[in-house]
Amino acid sequence: MAKPMGDKHQYPIPAILSRGDTCSHNVDEGDETTMGSKVPRSRCNKLVNPSKEEEWNANFDKAKRFHKANGHLSTQNKTLNQWITYQRLHAKKLSDKQLNLLDSIGYKDAGGFRKCDEETWADKLSLLKRIRNTQGDLKRLPGHLTAWISKQRLKARNGTFEPKKRVQLEDLGISLSSNNRKKDGTHMIRDMPRWNSQYENLKRFRDIHGHCNVPKRYSEDKSLAAWVSAQRRKYKQLKELDASLNPEWVKCLESIDFEWTCKQERSQIR
Repeated sequence: MAKPMGDKHQYPIPAILSRGDTCSHNVDEGDETTMGSKVPRSRCNKLVNPSKEEEWNANFDKAKRFHKANGHLSTQNKTLNQWITYQRLHAKKLSDKQLNLLDSIGYKDAGGFRKCDEETWADKLSLLKRIRNTQGDLKRLPGHLTAWISKQRLKARNGTFEPKKRVQLEDLGISLSSNNRKKDGTHMIRDMPRWNSQYENLKRFRDIHGHCNVPKRYSEDKSLAAWVSAQRRKYKQLKELDASLNPEWVKCLESIDFEWTCKQERSQIR
């Protein structure tokens, strides 16, 4: 029985063609598959079933090009994103050559693209801009923003931070370098103007009472009592960090005979 004559695509092309798949038929640009989608020129005249090694190399080339252009692997391409994730989860099945290639683009640090992460980033950046416009700097920040910035510094140290985002933060005056904080102990005083104000209050207290041991329940100035306790805590942390450190704020307090350890709270103020 003779085969029916008809269009050259009487016998359809395999319908399941993902973005990375190719076609072995000599299909002209504009021809359609049974799914109704047109086949672009770039996918014509190629093998339908490349070997696993060829397919792996093709996907790696895509990942390498993306990494070279962006400095990271957080791609919005769902297919490529899934492929990178698969490599991490099944690394034991890969050859040494493949692992070396993946290591060269930092595949272990790829977090994957999530829209919610980008939205969170945009919200945090917008909030930082508003705070800077309101108070003129970013020295006093809510705890959740301070923690968020610390995470960005960690990413920068690990080499997984996007260059574009680094520029956005540095434009706000936020340094992502781990060496930017002073190691002499001055970094422990975040708000120097407020510190100086409380220091003057403490000197007045000393002039009246003859000592700097403000009671913890000092009703006349509760903020000063809390500040004095805070200085003792900071001093303890400082000495645990490096016993040789002696920053200016320590020298100022010691110049008015401030006691770093107060064994017995004075029950009465003279």
